[in-house]
Amino acid sequence: MSMISNGRLRSRRSIYNAALALVFLTGILYYTRSIRQPASTQYFPNSNAKAASNPSGDATVNGNQPPYANSRTYEKPSASSNGSSDDVTPCARLPGADDVFVILKTGATEARAKVPIHFDTTFRCTPSYAVYSDLRDDIDGHQIYDALESIPPEVRSSNPDFELHQKYAEYKKAGRQDFEKLAHSPTGVKEDAPAWKLDRWKFVEIVDRALSLKPDAKWFVFMEADTNIVWSNLLHWLARFDSKKHYYLGGQAFYGRTEFAHGGAGYILSNPAVRAASEAIQRNRKSIQKMVQEDCCGDLIIAKVLLQAEIALTEAWPMVQGETPTSLDYSGNNWCHPIISQHHMSSEEIKQMWDFEQAWIQSEPSHIPILHRDVYSHFVQPEIMSKAERKNWDNKCGDLVIDDQVGEPSESFNSDNFDPKSEVIKSASESLEKCKDACRSVPECLQYAYERRSSDDDDDGVCRLGVSIILGTESPVREDEGMTKSITSGWLTNRINSFQKGLESCEPRWITKEENSQNWLHCYPHLKRDERFASLTSNHVSNLKSMLDGSPSAVIDGVNEDASFDIDAYNSDWMRKYRGHTQLVLKPSTLEQVSKILKYCNENKLAIVPQGGNTGLVGGSVPVFDEIVLNLGRMDKIRGFDEVSGILVADAGVILESADNYLAERNHIFPLDLGAKGSCQIGGTVATNAGGLRLLRYGSMHGNILGLEAVLPDGTIVDDLSTLRKNNTGYDLKQLFIGGEGTIGVITAISILCPQRSSAVNVAAFGLESFEDCQRAYREAKGRLSEIISAFEFMDGNSQRALMKAKGQKLPLEGEYPFYCLIETSGSNPEHDQEKLQAFLEHVMEESIVADGTLAQDMTQVANLWSCREGITEALNHWGGVYKYDLSIPLPQLYSLVETVREKLTAEGLLGDDPDKHPVVDVVAFGHMGDSNLHLNVPTRRFDKKVEDSLEPFVYEWVSARNGSISAEHGLGLAKRPFIRYSRSETMVNLMKQLKAFYDPVSAENADGDGSLLITAQNGIMNPYKYV
Repeated sequence: MSMISNGRLRSRRSIYNAALALVFLTGILYYTRSIRQPASTQYFPNSNAKAASNPSGDATVNGNQPPYANSRTYEKPSASSNGSSDDVTPCARLPGADDVFVILKTGATEARAKVPIHFDTTFRCTPSYAVYSDLRDDIDGHQIYDALESIPPEVRSSNPDFELHQKYAEYKKAGRQDFEKLAHSPTGVKEDAPAWKLDRWKFVEIVDRALSLKPDAKWFVFMEADTNIVWSNLLHWLARFDSKKHYYLGGQAFYGRTEFAHGGAGYILSNPAVRAASEAIQRNRKSIQKMVQEDCCGDLIIAKVLLQAEIALTEAWPMVQGETPTSLDYSGNNWCHPIISQHHMSSEEIKQMWDFEQAWIQSEPSHIPILHRDVYSHFVQPEIMSKAERKNWDNKCGDLVIDDQVGEPSESFNSDNFDPKSEVIKSASESLEKCKDACRSVPECLQYAYERRSSDDDDDGVCRLGVSIILGTESPVREDEGMTKSITSGWLTNRINSFQKGLESCEPRWITKEENSQNWLHCYPHLKRDERFASLTSNHVSNLKSMLDGSPSAVIDGVNEDASFDIDAYNSDWMRKYRGHTQLVLKPSTLEQVSKILKYCNENKLAIVPQGGNTGLVGGSVPVFDEIVLNLGRMDKIRGFDEVSGILVADAGVILESADNYLAERNHIFPLDLGAKGSCQIGGTVATNAGGLRLLRYGSMHGNILGLEAVLPDGTIVDDLSTLRKNNTGYDLKQLFIGGEGTIGVITAISILCPQRSSAVNVAAFGLESFEDCQRAYREAKGRLSEIISAFEFMDGNSQRALMKAKGQKLPLEGEYPFYCLIETSGSNPEHDQEKLQAFLEHVMEESIVADGTLAQDMTQVANLWSCREGITEALNHWGGVYKYDLSIPLPQLYSLVETVREKLTAEGLLGDDPDKHPVVDVVAFGHMGDSNLHLNVPTRRFDKKVEDSLEPFVYEWVSARNGSISAEHGLGLAKRPFIRYSRSETMVNLMKQLKAFYDPVSAENADGDGSLLITAQNGIMNPYKYV
């Protein structure tokens, strides 16, 4: 029942479809990708058709539904005197079978159609198994358990998800078994189907009950009714792991930033992992039920449960994956991997694969696994070679799409000979023959598909080219919006044969390492908890609670109760790169509460971490060990605004976007703009001295903050909330808190100068051929637009291609360029400003500084152009992790680092197109020209220590040699503390340490009775282990 939605999935190559994204296309989705449609469950009956070679690669044999040409068949042996036929099934007596317990999850609306095949196949191999549904039933004499029986009656009776469960009971009482009639979705969206909503509740219940079924099992395999398990390969694979360790194995998918094993592809837990999950479920039953109700999917919940026990997914794609033999891409990345599972399989396909496996076991040595190569040779190759072109067929290719314009090639499409402006490519959409010619013209192209669209008024087409090898499925002619659409697909068989020969010989590539586990699970082996800090006790918690206002939302107490699910968001950053183990979150609502809390914590040596919106990138706002989290989110009041002077006074917990919306109603603007404005808090932006997109126009926090209110570690209130622009009476001490990252005190309020909101905002984007041209364009902009320019951003071409691949977003301009720049002007006269900007664009184009450009004509176009810049960060997470570097480098040398890093990673074999060999996807850069700030990004497919070792400290050494800064606007936090000396001298570092020691108070005593103080111990409770 578990389906996949667009954005949930990210893997080395897409293995699921994205048809179900409609419900989730909001801010919670961070990964968007065009993903292939799962194969239909069309059954191809066995035949003896022989593979006919096609030397020309141009066959035009029209085919309808093709048969699989099975060369291997398995005949079930007759019963012997030694036992039944089941006893002699080849897979039944394989070593390790008794150690594995298989649990199949299904639903009443599909069970009678999909489950019976497993009694004749899968379960003839597995000595121990159970079938769970959402209705207790009996199918062919086999007991089907109701996974939902253990959910409390009050939940089932009050939650609308269980209305279907109640209908099942009514049908069963009436003697009806036509449960499939209840599968209909009222909206046509599968995620709105009652069975889908009910299904997510089963996952947790099934895992929780697994141990009670077979407590001595070493491994538990969880599958679905349309999952096929290659049993012999599974046993070979599990034998390579230590079952006494915590393992969570599966085909990786992502929802937001949580990695999980997709349930439909099957996932495997070791006995200790199941035990840990069950214990977590028992402790947090109510919290988990709330999570199930709010989250999309049960397999995602399982991952979250396991993460609480610090058990991360060991990625197993493409061994565990969700394709059928007809939908899998066989172009190389999968070829040598043993196959563990397939998904979206019909009963007939499961039977064919099972027959194939039994024949394999009988004829091949026991140590030789079935590879994807073997499935291709048996099921797919004969079909492609016998019918090289098929009408009403979709082979799912789409590495390059050509309709009225040439689209952007996928990341797999890397032909040096590809010319998007060539006539053969531009005309490919005109006919099937021209589409085929386009494929022939590109040496890498292996298959094509032409969709003809005809109506009374028009007749055109779409040509799709592929560097993949996919058989695909039948695609009948269909009517859509007054047009008749039909697809013909074909393959260049000569090329496919040559391609295949280069891959014929290979050793099985088992995935057995945990290299892909999330980095934060390794914690911080180089750090040790400071022994001078006390450990939290119930007495501490009780005293701290008494200082707050009694609101249930003011405290999350993990000391006296299990609050691990509620506390998780405060323990890790949004990238899930840094993780601590706090057991207490305090959320004060007043200045006095903050003062009392810090005074108590200082006196009792309880370390504390101030936290705002937790959107930082260097681990500064999360605990390292068990420090108390002091979250300012409840201090969210606007205290006042003077519309004459433009001075805003606000609590530190006000969300940046909320502050800007408040000011917009008063025709003013907050002088800081960030991509994270919807969740970051203004106190946190001040504490980190955030720079943002418009520093060029409005300056930094150091210049805009007029005063602030803060609390020192001993509880002393610093009342410097001045609203004066001039106050020359002594040291400007507020500057120590700006960028101090909460190491010397907690900012509780600020006063800030806010400019008048411009009535005329214009945005232009242009393409350039070199970074030198970017610099020339910036120089011209300063001279010609000086009084109205508010932002000047640069983006390299790689960043825009990544944005397009990950999110489907079009390039800013029709052509493709090595560099793009985005310029924003803000003024008071729309016509005047637009004329100036238009004149600027014409000038830089006439001088050949800019190759092409566009000027936004309305606010929608303004937003679209800005999305090309602001969407990059989110898009880069699409592939997995991202190494991010926020650097200040002299402008002439700024992009040289990007080129150097790219060359270095390539030379070391870390960057490339092979997902198995190359952890690094690309090196991408963008940044702020106005303040020489480079954002260097290295997106990776997985965490790999070799990549980190290659980048650090190399990047910092490179920057230091050019007198740059290793942190332009993100701060130091935990990540950059060890590298501070690349940007600061020893003298400066020592001065910082002295300031920290002065403000983070000391214990003292009268040494000689003369009033002098002797320092005996420093508490250092504020945000320890970070900064300096």
